[in-house]
Parts: sequence; structure tokens; C-alpha cells
Amino acid sequence: MTTDTHTASFAASDDRILRGRLVSSLEALEELEATGELDAGGRATARRLADHLADIGGLTSTAAVVEAAQRLRSVLRLDAVAVPRLRELCHAVRAAVGGATLQKDEVVLVVEDDPGMQEVLLESLTSPRWELLTAASVAEAQRVLSDREVSLVILDLRLPDGDGRDVLSFMRHDPTLHTVPVVVTSGSGGLPVTEALALGADGYVPKPFDPHLLKATAAGLLARHAERSRESRVDALTGLPNRLALEETFQRVQAHAQRAKERFSVAILDLNSFKSINDTHGHLTGDQLLRWFARVMRQSLRAADYFARWGGDEFVAVLPGTPVTGGVTVLEHCLLSIESAPFMTPLGVPLRACFSAGVVEVGPRDTLQQVLSEADRRLYRMKSTGRLELPDL
Repeated sequence: MTTDTHTASFAASDDRILRGRLVSSLEALEELEATGELDAGGRATARRLADHLADIGGLTSTAAVVEAAQRLRSVLRLDAVAVPRLRELCHAVRAAVGGATLQKDEVVLVVEDDPGMQEVLLESLTSPRWELLTAASVAEAQRVLSDREVSLVILDLRLPDGDGRDVLSFMRHDPTLHTVPVVVTSGSGGLPVTEALALGADGYVPKPFDPHLLKATAAGLLARHAERSRESRVDALTGLPNRLALEETFQRVQAHAQRAKERFSVAILDLNSFKSINDTHGHLTGDQLLRWFARVMRQSLRAADYFARWGGDEFVAVLPGTPVTGGVTVLEHCLLSIESAPFMTPLGVPLRACFSAGVVEVGPRDTLQQVLSEADRRLYRMKSTGRLELPDL
């Protein structure tokens, strides 16, 4: 039971990455089909794409995707394939993947000041799984990067209020952005592009664009970024964001709160009696309890809230747009959910689980360590009093 729960927490994340790769291959096939003809070279390309698509489809957890992708590969192994048949098979795969309603998992920022060129870029990068944002200046790009969690930046080097390399330098010196891939664009090439690559750009696409090259470059970088991001920012036991992800989110929410003149709070939570349960029922039960707690808390918190594992049996919630009084209300709701949700050990023994918490409203200059230190003090007051407390006002 424990292993199944642990595996399931990764299956959804793995499937999201695989579905992204699958849709990239499918879109390339659909572009080939849209040309209206398949010569010998086109058929060879279609077969390679279909093989790749079927291999990825076979790794997903959805039987319909596996079946549709394998059927496409089988048909494309024939010497002659009519375009209408290819179109029909592509539609079958897309229906199985759910491509028309695929969640937009990635955010792509296009930094380009020329309206016509911006339109070309947006058209080239259109995808059911990518949310496209635009910026026309260095200042606007920096504002978007501070407000949104961006997965990829397409960056023109010539901008009206500065140089694209300023945006790149800004990103590479920001701990929340330094791993986000960047593709630079330029009509002149030369030293500026060389410098941009030396500053940490991940790719270069010359103007005028080859839309197929641009989209393939973007898809490849997004896939690699998603895998690296998951590996470095997800807690292996619970599937929650880890410390690194929490620190990045805290900085982003704090910066947004300053600009929007909003209040936000942070809470630290500690599972009561965890050590006793772990010692009495074993580490497997302790691990299952941590995963159960993570799941119930995610279901109980609001959509905008952020929940991460800090370490051991300690967790942290970031509550955007929420003063400390509202934070207490949110956690009281979570307490009711935890107390009413049954936790069963692998042997079917029901156990009562609860948590203690401390909530702090964050100031514009507060560091995460300062906030958690104060929240920790309030948490221990709750352990002694048995109730969530507001600070002295």
C-alpha cells in the first residue's frame, strides 16, 4: 500500500512530462501532414516521428494513448500512406491524449518589441499545453519574470529600453530564475549572440525564423527543464515542493506582494505525535502518514496557496493575499479536515492525527528564515495551549 501510494505520486508528474513530449512529436507530424503530400523523404520523417511518438506513448499510463500511437506507427511502416489516412491517425492520437483540452503546463515568455515579429513568434509557438506571455521591453520582461513562474524565455537582443543581455543577466543572477532556459533571437548574429551564449543563454535562433526549428528548440528545452525542475524541487517521499522550491516561491510571492501592496502570510506546521507513531508502528507507517498528511492538506488549502515539505515532519504553507488573521482561519479549516479524515496504517489500524502550527504575516524585508523562526515560536505556543494564536496586536 505504501509503495503504491509513493509510485502514484510520481505517475501523474511523469505522465505530464511524457504527454508534453508526445504532443511535441504529434504536432511535428501534423505539420508534415498539413503540407498535403508525402514523398519518400516525408514518409521517412513521418516514420521516425511515429516511432518516437509510439515509444513515448508506451511509457504513459493511459491505454488509449498506447493503442493509438502504436496503430499510427504500424500504418506508417507501410510503403505508401495517403495524407488523409495520416490525418485520421493523428486525430486519433490527439483524441486519446486529450490534446484539445490539455492543461497548459508550461509558461513561455516572448520578449520582442516589434509587433509584427511578436505575432510571428506567437503563431510559431502556439501549442495546447503552452501559455504564451509577451513583453516588449527590458522593464516589462523583468516585471513578468517577477510576477509569473516562467518555464522558457524567447529573448530578442535589441529592445527599446536596453539590451536583451540585460534581461539574461538579470535572470542568471536571480536564484528563482537562474535555471530557466533562454533562447536568444537576432537578425545580425555575431558578437552579441556569442556574448549572450557566454552569459548563459541555452540556444540561438536567427531571424528570419524557421518556425519548425523554433518550436522544436523550445519543446526540447522545456522537456529538459521540466525533468530537471522536478528532480531538484520535489520532495521524493511526499511529492510536495521541497525547500529549494519553497525558497523560490517565497521570494516571488514577496516581490509580488510589495508591488501589489498585498499582505501575505506563512505558516509552519508540525505533525503531533509523529515520533511516537513512527517508533510504535514502524517507519513504513510513518512514511505513509507523511504522504497522507500532504494529500489532505493540499485538498484542504485554497488553490492559490502553496504547500511544501520543510523536512522531517515539518511543513510550510505560503498563503498569498492573506493577512495573519485570515491565515489562522485557513489553518483552522485544515485542522478540521485533518481531524475528520481517517488515517489507517498498512495493517488497517486507525490512528488519530493532528498538527500544530504557527502563522506569521510577512513584511517586505523579512527573510524566509526570519519568518519561519517567528512562526516556529508560535507553533510551540500552540503545542502548549492547544490552539492557534494571533500575534499581539
